[in-house]
Amino acid sequence: MIGLGRPTMSWKSYLLVSGVGVMATYFVSTPVAPLESRPVSRRVEAAQVQAANDIQQLSLQLQQRVRAEVTFREPSRNPFRFSARPAPVSPMAELSAAAPAAVAMAAPPALPLLSLIGIAADEVDGGTQRTAIISTGQAVLLVRDGDAVGADYKVSKVEDGAVELKSTADGSVRRLAFKP
Repeated sequence: MIGLGRPTMSWKSYLLVSGVGVMATYFVSTPVAPLESRPVSRRVEAAQVQAANDIQQLSLQLQQRVRAEVTFREPSRNPFRFSARPAPVSPMAELSAAAPAAVAMAAPPALPLLSLIGIAADEVDGGTQRTAIISTGQAVLLVRDGDAVGADYKVSKVEDGAVELKSTADGSVRRLAFKP
């Protein structure tokens, strides 16, 4: 006896309770025998006959529609029949037709392919010195403030998430940042 004066269950009590639970589960889960079949009322029989007749009428309608659509039609496109060749155009006619419309402006020169790969930071003399890692397509460069990037750019500033490059040709600034 423990605590409040209630007796504890022995192994025999557990066995009895478990057995009753298993038997209850068995009786609840077994299927019930079907009831005797009742005679089908005349109303239900008439509805079943009507449904069968409706199905036969619908199938006849479908067969008539399919027979009507089976007639052969000439296809609109024949991959084995070629159209007549267009008459050749002289090169002079092509030039004269293209001359008025062809006023093209010179495209600006393409910028070299540069992408920022990473930024490293070092503590030097109590200050932070950042190094940018830039990919040029042919090489990977490690550059700091003032270093050259190829012959076209010079690093003007290395920040936490971006690098500013200044063009040596015209002084324009190009900013490289991490791609999201």
